[in-house]
Amino acid sequence: MTKREKVLLWCLIGVLVLSSAGLVYAYRDSIPFLHKKVAEVATSETSTSGTTVTSGTVVSGTAVTSGAVTTGVAVTSGTTVTSNIKWIDPVKIDNPQIIKMAYDVSMANFYKVANYTDGSEMILGLIPPDGPGASSIVRFKKTTDGKYYYLKNSSENPSDAAESTILVGYGTKTFIDSKTAAYAELASPDKIVTDSKMTLKLIGGIGTYQLFSDLVDPKLVATTTSGSIYRFLSGDNTQPYLNRSLYLKHADGTISGYVEDIAFLTDSGVANITLPSGAKDSAKYSTNSTAACGGPVLATILTRTADITDRITTYATASTGDKVYTVSSQNDAIITTAYYNYSNGRGADAISAVDFFNKPALFLWKDVLGDYIVFMNNEVGPMGECGKPVVYLYPTSDTNVSVKVGAQVTKSEPAYNNGWNVLAHPDGQLTLDGINYPNLFWEGTGDGVYPAADSGFVVKSSEIKATLEDHLTRLGLNSQEKADFMAFWLPKMPSTPYTRLTWFGTRDMNRLAPLTVTPKPDTTIRIFLDFQGLNKSIDLKPQRLSAPERVGFTLVEWGGLLTK
Repeated sequence: MTKREKVLLWCLIGVLVLSSAGLVYAYRDSIPFLHKKVAEVATSETSTSGTTVTSGTVVSGTAVTSGAVTTGVAVTSGTTVTSNIKWIDPVKIDNPQIIKMAYDVSMANFYKVANYTDGSEMILGLIPPDGPGASSIVRFKKTTDGKYYYLKNSSENPSDAAESTILVGYGTKTFIDSKTAAYAELASPDKIVTDSKMTLKLIGGIGTYQLFSDLVDPKLVATTTSGSIYRFLSGDNTQPYLNRSLYLKHADGTISGYVEDIAFLTDSGVANITLPSGAKDSAKYSTNSTAACGGPVLATILTRTADITDRITTYATASTGDKVYTVSSQNDAIITTAYYNYSNGRGADAISAVDFFNKPALFLWKDVLGDYIVFMNNEVGPMGECGKPVVYLYPTSDTNVSVKVGAQVTKSEPAYNNGWNVLAHPDGQLTLDGINYPNLFWEGTGDGVYPAADSGFVVKSSEIKATLEDHLTRLGLNSQEKADFMAFWLPKMPSTPYTRLTWFGTRDMNRLAPLTVTPKPDTTIRIFLDFQGLNKSIDLKPQRLSAPERVGFTLVEWGGLLTK
């Protein structure tokens, strides 16, 4: 073969190779095993021991999508494959008996939520608290040999004790994985900016320890690099308002709660708005849905009717350039209902309906979702405090006890003085400065986040007394504690045909108004009642009521939301 013939032959071979490569690239999506290899190569970092950290490409569904992933967050629309894990819709499984607590956790729910490429599975566990309140989220990697690795950085310890003490079969069946980084697809960023330029901020620790499937009729409203945002509406059908909650859906079916970060509303509640006269409105406003005795709540209050343009008048211009509105008529249900909520319990101290309307008591703003958000003037909004939380102390022997509460205390007995230092006796009697007290009483506003009242019980007014007594027994109160609770709260129950009862438990109260007690009690029972009068019954997810066994030094506290 001549030199010229050899050159021509090699050129022909080169053309054939390039053509074959082009065909493979063009049809790679129709060849599953080949696409899988391409996807694995596309991931910029490898995973060891279950670690999933993707800093470059996100592989979603059956297509490789290029683009940077910011701060460990990934698109979680549909089935997402990142590195060595494939997320699936949660599949409920039998309790694998891998968590033990000092109380009954048979009501814990477990789900298979992902498959690893090595055949392992990710198991999600929702561990109920000892009483009412939010569950703890735990996650495990179950390997093919039946061992469970507790994913420490993607879980919340449901106990004050070390994880090793709550794992069944620790060292043989269960192990702790503290090296695997938190999964990017499960992250809850402090702030999220949606594709519609809406900024959302995380409301941590309240009402978010549930599955997306628990929400009734959620609506997709935005997509972000952190996942999809859903809008969930709730409220009494007889009222002119709705409560809006926004949730980020995670890859394993769990959710995190967010509220809109409104650009013209400062952290202190001052609205940066300018009246037509050029004057500034210096009042402080709140968009929270109800009176509460703590920090921000998950829900934002909206008008029930979407189109209210014929019922509103331009009031001012926000610093963002947006218009804000007042309600045109004093007789509008938006105003009359707000005035009722304000005046209820104030008696002769309430300002007149005319002054309430002219203040103005509220203004409205239409956000990018098309919702009219209600900004209630704090001076005339429904005021609430943690009403008469009462603390009982039962040491096993006479003990000097220090108690501090994370709250702005407005009333107390004995005097709070930045904390109580009392001599506690086993029968519950407390001695301070030579005076005996049956308990410690306080009222005020908790420093933490107020829980979402999104579950509970709807009770007929004729059944309130019996229901409360039954609930208090199930929540672990003794006869004296129940009698004290009923004497204070039963007369304050609404006279409406129905009443919503929502109980917060120890975990909720530790977030809302944490107690610092020295020496530390062996058993703590904290309960708190949030209630609302209803003209009609509503659908509500029922709560599970339980209590720990009283062992050793025991602290008991009860309280409720006091509207003033």
